[in-house]
Amino acid sequence: MGELALVCHREGRVYSVDTVQIADGRITAYRRVINPDKLSRF
Repeated sequence: MGELALVCHREGRVYSVDTVQIADGRITAYRRVINPDKLSRF
């Protein structure tokens, strides 16, 4: 199963992807990917 993500676009291209990790009802990690090489699959 995948995870929910917030995908931000700028000038028609994916600029960043944000995800959160939740444990016991609390956010334990927040991650943002902005590396263009890692975003190329979006």
